[in-house]
Amino acid sequence: MIRALAILIFSCATTPSALAQSYPAKPLKVIVSTSAGGITDLAARIFGAHVTAKSGQPVVIENRPGASGNIAMDAVAKATPDGYTLGVANTGNIVINPYLMRYMPYDPLNDLLPVAPIGTVPLFLVINANLPAVTLAEFIAYAKAQPDKVSYASAGVGTTPDLAAHELSRRAGLKLVFVPFRGTAPAVAAVLGGDVQVTFVSMGPHMEFVRQGKLRVLAAATPMRVPYLPMCRRSQSRDLRGSRYRPGSRCLLPAQRRRRSSISSTAMCAISPAMPMHRR
Repeated sequence: MIRALAILIFSCATTPSALAQSYPAKPLKVIVSTSAGGITDLAARIFGAHVTAKSGQPVVIENRPGASGNIAMDAVAKATPDGYTLGVANTGNIVINPYLMRYMPYDPLNDLLPVAPIGTVPLFLVINANLPAVTLAEFIAYAKAQPDKVSYASAGVGTTPDLAAHELSRRAGLKLVFVPFRGTAPAVAAVLGGDVQVTFVSMGPHMEFVRQGKLRVLAAATPMRVPYLPMCRRSQSRDLRGSRYRPGSRCLLPAQRRRRSSISSTAMCAISPAMPMHRR
């Protein structure tokens, strides 16, 4: 899917107009709302590699984690709308933050121009493999026996892992302690090190920890079968049944209150036809 996006970007860039023929004429910068090593960062880097392969222009990935993605998206919103600064955001940065944050430094509806989705992935409930729990039911019993002592990690307030943990706590009657981090990678590192016991993650970059037996997957917060984790069935527990946490990555451009530059329009025109291709 990401390969198809890149091909469409630069097939459109070879249309007869002089603008399209010259775009991109210099390196592009992609601002990512998470730390390096997470699924959003991984999607941006794969996307950037295909862009470089098709255009010959370098793509510089700039990670700006913090404030649940607001730091990065504010930088994208305030960038010059010339098509050379793009953003890769996840669902929380655009959809959730405006409803949870008292102050938003940017307006997602007016300051950012959505170009195309890159993909969606389910969240998985994972724990440190040294915990005495093999199933979700066993973990719930373990956490209930230790109220306010079992902690969960996420990349900030309002992120999808944070909301998923809140939902699990509400349904199961748990009292988990929230420990925020500046990205998924440091949150997972804390679970691996035993400083935090549990988190919700998108599996891609963290599969090796599962294979090595360092992380234990207890449930998938999706009603769909997960072919790349056959050992993990969708949760049949009432505490996660029906949960659908599938954060997505999206490509964005600065909009400057919807006044699109011609180059921004060229980029949007090129990427938009691939939007349905991300669906499973």
